[in-house]
Amino acid sequence: MLTGGIRSGLGVGILPDIPTLLDGLRIVGEQPAIYQTDLWLLYHPSNRGNPRITAFDGFVRGALST
Repeated sequence: MLTGGIRSGLGVGILPDIPTLLDGLRIVGEQPAIYQTDLWLLYHPSNRGNPRITAFDGFVRGALST
């Protein structure tokens, strides 16, 4: 796992900004624009219309649009 390698001092890496994942690590610079990308959320066709999936999708879209 990339996080394990970074924690053990093998080098640096680019990780998503998830507080529990970054716990104990330090940010050494801004994210280069070259590494910015679209986020794709794929759902199995049987999940279309599922209220939980719809709620999650709405939450993610709202959180990322700011």
